[in-house]
Amino acid sequence: MNDPVIAVLGLAYKQDTHSTKNSASLALLENLKQYRVRVYDPIVSSSAVANPRCHGAASELEACEGADAVTIMTPWAQFAKLVPAEIAKRLRGKLVLDPYGLLDATACRAADLFYMTLGK
Repeated sequence: MNDPVIAVLGLAYKQDTHSTKNSASLALLENLKQYRVRVYDPIVSSSAVANPRCHGAASELEACEGADAVTIMTPWAQFAKLVPAEIAKRLRGKLVLDPYGLLDATACRAADLFYMTLGK
């Protein structure tokens, strides 16, 4: 795959805060500098990401637009309301990494997504 795009949902270190201190998302993004990334967080600005190939999206679904993979890095309640079929329509790829298990796994499989979470 040439020049993959990765969508990252959530920049804050935990939901309901604007703090990025100890943010797993920013640590991940530090290791993704060679890739194009599309990020969205409901509170934290994309300017918190030190990646010249980073695009700040206006919504979760916009971040998924044309991405090869999406990872949910902050368990914001609004991310749990995402409809996997809507994510699948926008992704170029099929990979969804959801370490917090926010999305419905059955709905992800029904949308033909390769869904991975922790502990399951």
